[in-house]
Formats: sequence, C-alpha cells, structure tokens
Amino acid sequence: MREQFQRAFSDLTASAELVKNVRTNPDLLDENYDLTDLELRRLTAIVNEPGMECNCVLYRANRLAPIVINLPESCGALGDNLRTLLSEYWENNAQLGDNFWLEAYDFCEFVKARIEAGSIPASVLESIDREQDVVAEQLKQIYPEKYGKESRSR
Repeated sequence: MREQFQRAFSDLTASAELVKNVRTNPDLLDENYDLTDLELRRLTAIVNEPGMECNCVLYRANRLAPIVINLPESCGALGDNLRTLLSEYWENNAQLGDNFWLEAYDFCEFVKARIEAGSIPASVLESIDREQDVVAEQLKQIYPEKYGKESRSR
C-alpha cells in the first residue's frame, strides 16, 4: 500500500490538473490507486492544503530549469509553442531521474518528434540540434555508451 500512496502523492505533485480534479472529486484517488482509508484521508487533506499549488509550481520549476538553461535558443525559437509543448512533455514524460542534462536532452527528442509529426515548424530544428549536441557532450561524460551524434536514441 505504501507504494501506491507514494505514487499518488508524486502524481499529484506533478499535476496541478490532477490536484484540481481530486479537489472536486476525491473519489478519483480511490479509483486510481490502491490506498488504505488512512492514506486516502491524508492525500485528500494534502490536496486541499493551500500550499499544494506551490508544490506543483516548484515541481514544474525544477523541470523547467534544465530546459531553459541548456536550450535558451530553442526555447526562443519555439516561441508561443513552448508553454504547450512543456505541458504536454511533462504530462507524458515522468521525471524518472534528477539528471539536469537528461531532462534537456529528452525534451529535445520530444520536440523533434513533434517536428516530424508536423505539429511544430521545422525551422526550430537547427537550434534544437545544435543545443542538443552540446547537451549530448555533457551526457557523454556521464553515460559514454548512450549519447552523442552517433547514438541519439536511447
């Protein structure tokens, strides 16, 4: 049961939308997680705390920092698409680690997939490639077998 509590709390921290939905329908917790009554009451109380919004903001800020710092040109090139892309990326890509470089690299891969799908203009590809190469050089120091121009996919 403890694992389900931790997963639920993690999911709530990562999604302001989920917090909002659980506030209006607490049964969502019971429907999506195998929780004890005590865990359910605790999570419901946590969700209704005013500071929960701040918790969600801090989560997003921690994920935003590596992207903005390592991909400034790409963020600028994405312009009005950036906010939507970030939300979609965060919703569909759980933060599995705390690697600063990996978050930026994975975001590049995500954006490139959107470019290939035609939902983002190809004009941003040059800056994405250039900045991803810099990030890959850093990742090569940590994971030499996985990253670099010769090995872009994981």
